[in-house]
Amino acid sequence: MAASGALGGPLEGVWGPQRTGLFIQRNQARAGVTVARGRACSTNSNMVDSHRPVRENVAFAVLAFWGVRCRVFWFNFLLVVLLHCSAGEQVFGQGNLGAPGLTVLRTGLGPTLQTSVQPLFVPDNVLGLELQFEFGFGTDELLTPGEISDSFTVTLQDASAANTVVLLTADAGGVIWAPPTPGGLVLAPESIARVPVSFPSLDPILARQTAYAVAVPIPPVFTGTVSLYFDLFDNLNATRSLGWHSAVALVPEPRVCTALCVGLVAAFLQRILRRMN
Repeated sequence: MAASGALGGPLEGVWGPQRTGLFIQRNQARAGVTVARGRACSTNSNMVDSHRPVRENVAFAVLAFWGVRCRVFWFNFLLVVLLHCSAGEQVFGQGNLGAPGLTVLRTGLGPTLQTSVQPLFVPDNVLGLELQFEFGFGTDELLTPGEISDSFTVTLQDASAANTVVLLTADAGGVIWAPPTPGGLVLAPESIARVPVSFPSLDPILARQTAYAVAVPIPPVFTGTVSLYFDLFDNLNATRSLGWHSAVALVPEPRVCTALCVGLVAAFLQRILRRMN
């Protein structure tokens, strides 16, 4: 099902200002819960593959060694790129996967807030990094004035919880991009690139569905270990809702940049050794 216009445009109609206030109120309540628990745990968290760093280090060691010892440099460089790609195939170690490559959160399971966490490492020496992922929200709810509806929120936060920015919030009324949140950083909504995508076939099939592929520039204050949180807020009524997201990509990938630099250094050292011999 196509996503465009599925939930209606954000802040449309006479309830626009009131809906913005409800978003702020909900985000304040959500922030209190997450800060209180220190973001140390979640109802539904995804664990990063613990073997990935080992495989990546082996790949770059292979490049450094064979780039100096072998003459067919580009063959070896291609080999390492393939190793890097295979190292990145397994992103989640566990989670509620409703479709291949997707993590799905559903209401009606008890807790008010369900969270899926994607840990990331943002190097401080690579400029122009952005987060790329797909997400979707579906619901049978209708937007009712004065009531806080089910919603799906995406938030970026650093390890110390000193810097937080809400990237988007979706509910029955649509998506609000970079909603204002007290205590959070300000991100210009127009800086988030987004394209509507098809909503995947998930159970249950809900009346209103929307889905986007997004690219979000990472603010410079976020370096080192950061976490991207996908929160499904359940108002605990009987109406069903769900939120889903794909794996998150950091673009350009720092490891690929590192591989290229190491490869060039290896080629340079190889030429020096040839001249010495």
